[in-house]
Amino acid sequence: MSNLSLKAQPTTLEAALKAMGDRDTLKIGYETVLEKNGDVVYALHHGNRIVKYSEEGTFATWAGWESPTTTNRLNKLTEGRFNIKNRSAHLNGEPVCSYSWHKVS
Repeated sequence: MSNLSLKAQPTTLEAALKAMGDRDTLKIGYETVLEKNGDVVYALHHGNRIVKYSEEGTFATWAGWESPTTTNRLNKLTEGRFNIKNRSAHLNGEPVCSYSWHKVS
């Protein structure tokens, strides 16, 4: 299995909860897990929370790790278009801070 493939690719809280079933954590790829925390589900990559699924929507961050794999995870686990251009994080074509949380949907 490639490091870039994922067993589940939820983009909403409902889809994340469905993928997890009755589990509190679910490994979905290399160093990537879904984790329930109350009524919120986080996607963690290398132990860093990079996606937050909640009733308020889906939020994402590179957590400061502007790597190709983190960018791939963000694109697969949200409805946003994430990329790194000229060493700068971009969301939907606009430059953003790679340490901040950004509402995606």
